[in-house]
Amino acid sequence: IYFRLHAVDNAVFQNVSIQSDVYGSSNVKPEFKILIVDGFDRTESSGSWHQPWHDFALLYGKAIAENDFGFETAANDAILDSSIVLEDYDAVMWLLGDESLVDETFDSVEQNILKSYLEQGGNLFVSGSEIAWDLDRDGNTGSTIADQNFLNDYLKVDFAGNDADLLAVTGVQGTIFAGLNFDFGAVPYEEDSPDYVVPVGNNTFANLKYDSDKIAGIQFEGVFGAGVKPGKMVYFGFPFETITNLEDRNEVMARILSYFFPTTLVDKKEETPTDFVLFQNYPNPFNPNTTISYRLPKPSRVTISVLNTLGQNIRTLVDERKSAGRFTITWDGLNNQSLPVTSGLYLIQMHAFGLGKDLNYTFKKNIRMTLIR
Repeated sequence: IYFRLHAVDNAVFQNVSIQSDVYGSSNVKPEFKILIVDGFDRTESSGSWHQPWHDFALLYGKAIAENDFGFETAANDAILDSSIVLEDYDAVMWLLGDESLVDETFDSVEQNILKSYLEQGGNLFVSGSEIAWDLDRDGNTGSTIADQNFLNDYLKVDFAGNDADLLAVTGVQGTIFAGLNFDFGAVPYEEDSPDYVVPVGNNTFANLKYDSDKIAGIQFEGVFGAGVKPGKMVYFGFPFETITNLEDRNEVMARILSYFFPTTLVDKKEETPTDFVLFQNYPNPFNPNTTISYRLPKPSRVTISVLNTLGQNIRTLVDERKSAGRFTITWDGLNNQSLPVTSGLYLIQMHAFGLGKDLNYTFKKNIRMTLIR
């Protein structure tokens, strides 16, 4: 359920206020409690979002729900006044958009609350384009030593720069985002200066990069501060809600949830997928192998083929009946005659048909991929 509020007066011709922010909740899989914290208050002219309301929590919620998890939503004010206690939740998704110096990304009270949560083994995903810039003394001369320590010791990064120049990232091999590459920063608002960072401490690994030198995200698993119970954290130097493609947003959230809750997500997704999906291949570009994943909500006859730009079949990868679930295949860059194909642009084409009495559905989708020899 997602909702927004308006105020309406009692005039003959009623006046209706502007809407509130959009929040939501879902009670799917109640044994895992996930909280979306909306910490984004910036609307001044120097920022990228100028409306007095936003629906960014909705984009987080939809990505969580797509992966069959429930969630609740709260403003950061409810955390500050202790109306909501983070320790009641198995994972916290804290969104900051392009929040910066004026409104503060994390004030001292929020920092202490998050320190306590992480020291007790919490799972935190935090994203925003100005977090390191705001907290690091090399970015914001008004930041304190405590701000710097929180950034380094609990968010596990150090500020490297606040304009990565690129609005695309690639997953780092051996991390939770291996094989992913996606664009961001165009919708629902333009992101013009995403932070890039340096990982801090043992067990902190870069998991997304803008290019070979600039790090966009990190992951950490271990004990925070004075704690004794290990927790986990994923940090983005850009706003999650600006990931351009819906399927990319859902897959990124799937990787985060799999990291926080190993085995549970995969089992659920394979057991009861809710729609047909052909995921973007990874890596892309590639040489010579690439992985292709797809999902079926019901038993289907499936064909997956590699086509050239003229629409000619180069390689048939799947042509069989499949049960409902999630599947992965690999293309090795060979054609149907087991000969290497040349560098260039190719299409993955998936077609799924109904079986038996259930013949009233069909699904077809093409995705582009690039082979580089």
